[in-house]
Amino acid sequence: MKNHDRTINIESNTQLQELIEEVTSAPEEILRLIVPVGAKILRNEIGLKLLKEKSNQFNKKLAFFTDDEMGKILLARVGFIVKPFSKIKTGDDYFEKLAKGPRVSISDIYVGKKPVYQKKESKDPVIDDFEDKKINKEKEESIWQEIEKENEFEPIAVSDKLSLRRSLWPYLIGFVLSSVIVVLLASYFLLPSARIVINPKREFKPIDLSVKIASSVKGLDGSLEEIPGQFLKLDREFQMNFTASGKELVEEHSTGQIRVYNVYSSSPQTLVANTRFLSSDGKLFRTTEQIRVPGAEIEGGKIIPNSILVEVRADEAGENYNIGPTTFSIPGFQGTPKFNGFYGKSEQSISGGFQGEVTVITEQDLDSVRQILQERVFNLLEQEWPARIPKDLTVLDKSKFKKVEVITIPVEVGSRVKDFVASISGSLSIMAFKESDLKSLVEAKLGLIISDNTFIEQIEPFEYGDFDFNINSQILNIDVKTQAIVTWAIDVEQLVKDILAQDEAHIRQVLATEEGVEKAKITLWPFWSERVPDNPDKIKIEID
Repeated sequence: MKNHDRTINIESNTQLQELIEEVTSAPEEILRLIVPVGAKILRNEIGLKLLKEKSNQFNKKLAFFTDDEMGKILLARVGFIVKPFSKIKTGDDYFEKLAKGPRVSISDIYVGKKPVYQKKESKDPVIDDFEDKKINKEKEESIWQEIEKENEFEPIAVSDKLSLRRSLWPYLIGFVLSSVIVVLLASYFLLPSARIVINPKREFKPIDLSVKIASSVKGLDGSLEEIPGQFLKLDREFQMNFTASGKELVEEHSTGQIRVYNVYSSSPQTLVANTRFLSSDGKLFRTTEQIRVPGAEIEGGKIIPNSILVEVRADEAGENYNIGPTTFSIPGFQGTPKFNGFYGKSEQSISGGFQGEVTVITEQDLDSVRQILQERVFNLLEQEWPARIPKDLTVLDKSKFKKVEVITIPVEVGSRVKDFVASISGSLSIMAFKESDLKSLVEAKLGLIISDNTFIEQIEPFEYGDFDFNINSQILNIDVKTQAIVTWAIDVEQLVKDILAQDEAHIRQVLATEEGVEKAKITLWPFWSERVPDNPDKIKIEID
């Protein structure tokens, strides 16, 4: 790559002031600027015009490469060369030719297949060099063909030659000459005018603020970095059915109670833990703890049994041990007198026995329930708040605070359920504000540092940085960055008075004394006029 050109990759958030400094300080004459779609600089026409002025001032040739459709139109309107980024070719030498060739804009007109060169007086050394070298016809055609390939915009087609009958030529020529004379005379006597297009001086002013936004602030104070805010808190409840996903092989023993009777003697009887009790249908159960069966009572020579309730557990797992009320014997006493003296009875069913696969709650189930409930309730809150906030207020993601108040899940890990219902209560706190208040704050801050003969032409979109949102005190503290384009004011009315009936040289002297004029273009009509009209209504001054 030759050292007279360079490629610069521009980031989406690159500021125009940074780009202008990069361009003007670059040692290379030709700069290729690759710009991504949606870049901020492609939405700032005033800033691009300032870039154009500075690049011309420092003799820099800029060519933009981008696929941003709106940006390409804006760049072309400002006067830059534009090419789609998607069509860049390896080994492209267009910029080398551009350095030696004439400037071409999207307004160049082609007649048929040949270019019509529009002669302009130029002080540009690149164009003058091109004219002086008088490149031969083949080289000239090659350069134009290359430019056609590189140019983003199609040339404007002009209709072919008019076909006229030879018998009409004398009349047509006479009519045209007469019309031209009439138009020129009318222009000279009736339509003298002057048009001056002024590019005022512009300057970027960066602004950094630490802004307090609070509902307690009632108005704007230029000396304080605070603006009014509107605080809103929304609450929402939501519930939903869920299904457990866990599977588990289970072996469970039936459990229950039986009453053990002593009709054997008046002495108590101790039964150790795991004492066997056999049901009438042959199902074996065991006591879960040691018990002491009270002795029977003797009244009138009769034995009145005493009893005690005891917890029992099936000896084997499974549903076969789920039984109704029945009687029980103690196999350990078999063959002794106590076998008939001690027995048991169940007053209620013994149940809970199971053997097989069951559905259970897992830790992942509970995590999923919490996540789904939060997403659903916060989505409902997000859908609800726009209708509660006036349209002229701004709400940032950073100025919203979401909170889970309560989550109710009636099951836990290992619970053997298939379906269950869980609920949540959530809240959304919002601090909304007017960006117009923020702009007023910037203007007040700039008013303290800019001179009286300047004004704020444009404030670029705000960038929001670090923040702290205290919902209890209803205060949002946030860092805000932006930059403003400060432009020198031109007293158009006084300028018109100063140049009435003056020649171009005098006008340039007047403009040179104007502090706020960066450059100006003077056009007098008719073209042979040497002075501006003495009628102020015929003088048009435009601020570009």
